[in-house]
Amino acid sequence: MHHLAAALVFTTMHMAMTAAAWAETRDACTKTCETAAKSCFGAAYARYDACKPAANKGCATVAPANKFACLTGSLKKCQGSQSAETNGCRETFDTCYDACGPAETDRIEIWCELDADERPDHPRARTVSLCTGAPGTAPADQLAECIKRFKPTDPNAGFSLSCDPIN
Repeated sequence: MHHLAAALVFTTMHMAMTAAAWAETRDACTKTCETAAKSCFGAAYARYDACKPAANKGCATVAPANKFACLTGSLKKCQGSQSAETNGCRETFDTCYDACGPAETDRIEIWCELDADERPDHPRARTVSLCTGAPGTAPADQLAECIKRFKPTDPNAGFSLSCDPIN
């Protein structure tokens, strides 16, 4: 009986250590996915930001009567390219994230994307991030906490923010 109790204690401790090690490994895996996604999104945003001045420059010599159509068409191409690129970044993140395995059952993980306007005293802020809620709190509270982390504190800032649970 003594050996059975010792084996049970050892097995329980081993499972707890294994669960902790797995959680650390999973967190490292999701962090790797998030870092790659941030890089991908950053490059897509940089190309989009470079596309707009190039579109303006390309339309500079167009006759005034045709300038609006030129700019509209050129800027739509910039937007379409940016959307395709960022969608690809998100798909790559999702694939990587799924490969990391399931999250803890009492914690939700939330994907947030912020695009805040540029103002004279602040540069344009764009960020994407994986936000993890506090284990054991209600899912709505975890989501609210993530929104609070990313929402600009300036009440005059124009921004778009989306935070969506992914698990």
